[in-house]
Amino acid sequence: MLTRSFIVAMMLVGQAEVAEPEASKAQVRRLVRQLGHEQLTKRDEAEAALIELGPEILEKLPRGKKLGSEVDLRLGRIRDVLERVVAKAATRATRVTLKGERKLSEVFAAFESQTGNRIVDFRGNFNQEKTDPVLELDLAKATFWEALDQVLDQAKLVTYAYGGQENALAVVNREEGQLPSYGRADYAGIFRVEATQIRANRDLRNPENDMLQLALEITWEPRITPIALQQSWESVKAWSDAGDVLEISGRQGTLDATVQNMISSVEMVVPLVLPDREARSIASLKGKLTALVPGQVSNFTFAKLSKARNVEQRKAGVVVVLQQTRRNAELHEVRMLVRFDKASGALASHRAWIYAYTNKGHLIGPDGQTIRHAGFETTRQDVNEIGFSYKFVLDGDLDGYKFVYVSPTAIVRMPVEYKLTDIDLP
Repeated sequence: MLTRSFIVAMMLVGQAEVAEPEASKAQVRRLVRQLGHEQLTKRDEAEAALIELGPEILEKLPRGKKLGSEVDLRLGRIRDVLERVVAKAATRATRVTLKGERKLSEVFAAFESQTGNRIVDFRGNFNQEKTDPVLELDLAKATFWEALDQVLDQAKLVTYAYGGQENALAVVNREEGQLPSYGRADYAGIFRVEATQIRANRDLRNPENDMLQLALEITWEPRITPIALQQSWESVKAWSDAGDVLEISGRQGTLDATVQNMISSVEMVVPLVLPDREARSIASLKGKLTALVPGQVSNFTFAKLSKARNVEQRKAGVVVVLQQTRRNAELHEVRMLVRFDKASGALASHRAWIYAYTNKGHLIGPDGQTIRHAGFETTRQDVNEIGFSYKFVLDGDLDGYKFVYVSPTAIVRMPVEYKLTDIDLP
C-alpha cells in the first residue's frame, strides 16, 4: 500500500513546485522527532508534513546525526524528494516584475537580481555608442524572454550570441532597419524560438530536390546552458496560408543540435517541401524539441582527504564518490566519480558539457584559500557515470584540506513545444 508521504513526494517531484509558507526550526524539529513515533501512522504523517513544507526546510533538517535507522531512512527520503524538486525547479522559466521609469543599467541589474540571468552590455566591444536611456516599464510577472524583448525594443538593442562569457547574455545595438524582437518569437519556458531566415531552393534539373529551408534560432535563459537539443522531424507540422500541408523534405528521425559553452543560442534548419507559388506564407508551424538540461548546481565537499576511501555523497539524482587520494612528492592526485541516476545520453562521448563543471573542482586550504587544480583527466566513462583524476601541487600533505566538486544534481529531460505563425515566403 502506498503511504501518504510517498504520494505527496511524487506529486512534488512531478510539479516541481516550491512551498510558500515559512517553516520554523521548532516546527521542523517537532516533526523530525515524530519520525521516530511508536505509531506507523504518526511516522507517515510527519514524513508527509515535512515534504509538504517544501525545499526551504532542507537547511533545517539534521545532518550527520544517528537518530535511529528508520528516522535516518525517512530523513534520507525527505531530502531526496526535496532536492529533486529544487533540481527540477531550476529549469522553469523565471519571471520579472518592473514598473515605472528605470535606467537601462538599473533594468539589467534588476533582471539579474530577480531571475539570476546576467546581461552584459557588449556595445563597447564593437565601438558602439553606450547610452543609458530611461525606459518606461510595465512588467508584471512576465517571463524572462517576454520581458527582455520589450526592454531591448525600447532601448533599440538585440542579443549577441557570441559574447563568450559563461552564464551571461550579451547585447549590442540593433542594426538600422532591423525589426523589433517582441512578438516575433515563441516563448517556451526557458527557451525562445524565432524564425530568422527562409530560403527557397529550386533544382532546375530535378524538381524532386526542391526545398524550402526555414532557419530557427533557439536561445535559452543564460543561467542555464542546455546539454543537448533534439528535434524530432515527426513532431514538426506546417501549413501554408493556402491551407496546404507542408511536409518535411527528405528527413527522418531526429536532428541533434550541438550546444557550445559560452555561445547562447543554436540555429536549427527545418527542411520543408517547397509549396505551390500560390502560397504567400507559412500560416502555422508547430514543433516539439527535447532538451537535456542540467538541474540545480551544487557543491559536493569532502574532508579528511588523506584517509578517504570511496566516500559517497548524494544530492537529488546524482552521487559523487571520492575514491581515494595519492601523493607523489609535491603532486597530489584526487580520484573521484560522478554518477547520475539517469543521464539520458548526457554523458555521450561527443558531449563536453560535463567538463565545464568538472573544471571548477578545487581544494580549500586550512586558511580558506582556494587551490585550483593543475590539470585533470578522465579515468572512466559510462552511460550514467564518469570518473576523473585531479592533480594538485602542494607542499606537505592534505591534512586540513577539503576537496570540492561542482555538479548539477540532476539531468532533466524536458519537452519544448513551440508554434510560429505568419512567416512570409520568399
